[in-house]
Amino acid sequence: MLSVGDALSRLAESRRVRHIFSRRGFDPRILDAMAASRCQRDAALHAAGQAGFLAQAKAHYRSRGFAWYHLLPHGMSRAPWQLLRPRFLRGSFLAFRHQRRTGP
Repeated sequence: MLSVGDALSRLAESRRVRHIFSRRGFDPRILDAMAASRCQRDAALHAAGQAGFLAQAKAHYRSRGFAWYHLLPHGMSRAPWQLLRPRFLRGSFLAFRHQRRTGP
């Protein structure tokens, strides 16, 4: 069940980020918000590729020091108990359940 929740969350985040890229263009702050784990970075790279910004997104993550072998979520080596926090669990496995914002 956790892997299904994780896959659905990454799909939802990828769609959300793709829509942001298509509306606003490339913005590194979007990628910084998606840099917490390898799964989030992959979802952001997928969305950037669909929006036409893949080369810029890869260069941005490389400039931040991320490489293909950084599999654990950012900061887990210093604080491994972060995996059990409700905020991390909600963001990792339940991102697809967020309500859509209706605004201007």
